Amino acid sequence: MPAGPKAPEAQYLSWTPGPAPCARHHHPPCLAGDLAVAALTKSHLDTSYVQVPVQALVNGEAYNPTTDVVEMAFMAAWGIPADRDWNPASWTDSTVPGIYLAQCLVGPSGGVVLAVGTYDVWVQIIDNPEVPVMNTGTLAII
Repeated sequence: MPAGPKAPEAQYLSWTPGPAPCARHHHPPCLAGDLAVAALTKSHLDTSYVQVPVQALVNGEAYNPTTDVVEMAFMAAWGIPADRDWNPASWTDSTVPGIYLAQCLVGPSGGVVLAVGTYDVWVQIIDNPEVPVMNTGTLAII
């Protein structure tokens, strides 16, 4: 008897912060595969993008999340983001295959303005049906 149509494979979507940016150069990692939570320090006078590497996998294969809406929140230590805390972010390319950079402009000249202090950096990716929310590291404003 002929076999019927094959049942669709279940898809498993996995989200993780990607490799930490290179601390010396503020770009994706100098050594690929160095998974770590990033720590970044910047001046309160500086306006530049805070970038968070993101890796998305479906059934163990790299998935490009850049069509999904991405938002970032900057919370005082141990704070959990509420709806009002999310800031629009965008995607940009990484030099590491399978890693995508979520970025949010931070600073006094047109970005999210943060007072001097230390903040947990959160990333929220609005996918369907999942909406992963990840605490990805710290940002110190000096």
